[in-house]
Amino acid sequence: MGVWTRLVILSAAALAAAVAIGTALAVVRHDSGRSAAPKTVYLSPTGNDSNPCTKSKPCLSFGHVWDNSLAGQTIEVAAGTYGDQQLNPYLLGAPRKKVIFRPAAGAKVTVGEVVVKGSYIEFRGMRFGGWSTTEQARGITFRNISSANMFIASSQDVSVIGGDIGPGTGLDYDSQITTTSGSQTPPANILIDGVRFHDWWRPAGTDFHTECLQVGSGINVTIRNSRFERCATHDIFIRSWGQTNGGVHTIRNWTIENNVFGATLDGFFSLNVTEGSDEQQPCEDMLIRNNTLLQDMHVSCPAGGATGIRVESNIQPSMKSFACGLNGSKWNYNVYGSGTPCGPRDRVGNPRFVNAAALDLRLRKGSAAIDRGNPKSFPARDYVGQKRPFGRAPDAGAYEKR
Repeated sequence: MGVWTRLVILSAAALAAAVAIGTALAVVRHDSGRSAAPKTVYLSPTGNDSNPCTKSKPCLSFGHVWDNSLAGQTIEVAAGTYGDQQLNPYLLGAPRKKVIFRPAAGAKVTVGEVVVKGSYIEFRGMRFGGWSTTEQARGITFRNISSANMFIASSQDVSVIGGDIGPGTGLDYDSQITTTSGSQTPPANILIDGVRFHDWWRPAGTDFHTECLQVGSGINVTIRNSRFERCATHDIFIRSWGQTNGGVHTIRNWTIENNVFGATLDGFFSLNVTEGSDEQQPCEDMLIRNNTLLQDMHVSCPAGGATGIRVESNIQPSMKSFACGLNGSKWNYNVYGSGTPCGPRDRVGNPRFVNAAALDLRLRKGSAAIDRGNPKSFPARDYVGQKRPFGRAPDAGAYEKR
């Protein structure tokens, strides 16, 4: 029995062996509440998992140090390239503080595909070949992670803060938030804040359905302060997958605010919230506010719940009468470059962006969006963190004009 094996009951011989070799991590449970290991342990691409994970004798794999880490412990990752990694669920309990994986000072860290099945983990400042969280995962944070893709599948309490997702490879897939096949647990309590989604393309002539982000389900989801550019068919495509794959695909309690949406590469809508694959799975309680879009959004999801679907204080190029208020959605305080006002306080006029071609969608003097947002419902700060409102009322769109 090796000293790295996790056991429910530790034999005296195993414990003595661990103490004898001075191992940094072994045999101390995540939920033990003890502090027999150092606060920081070390990984290196030239390390070895038989090492004690000290700075002079680092370990090699994320999964190995995770299996033996303490609540609140920091894993310092040396510069270099690491292969695919998997972090498994706990055998016992859960930590009281997150285990943090972060690069050494000034280190550039590149990792392969990262699969997260464990809980209460934070990753910081690295490049991943892709990452996914599974149904077992709880309390996961990706902070300033650059990744080729992301998949949140039936996970709970996942935060993606800063960083970027992309580029795609031209294949028929996209980053997703949805329910694992056959699961009765939709993903819940998801935050995407300040993330750049970019360059999800599809080969010319293909019918691939390629978005920067596709959503099949989710409860209590917020997407804010994020940027979508050079996405193929949609920036975000939201549609309940209904009973597809035997799962429960609920769309409920969403907030989409303060985002910048570039025009798609070859699609019709930047943001598309549409009917589910069966009428038993409507989207409910969704607020879409203070976003700036260079291509129109389409909102036709069947309304439900106490407040239904509200579309407020956004800027988009146009509004066509057929798209106004589909399935009971409520539009108000929006600004359109052309077309037909949808709500009683919508306005048609020139938003006067600083440089739309460069996706600099700040407002210039004389913009039709200045002071046109909902004065009773708005994010406290704008896309770049400026306090809102500035002036008589909040501006429509993601930026508050100074």
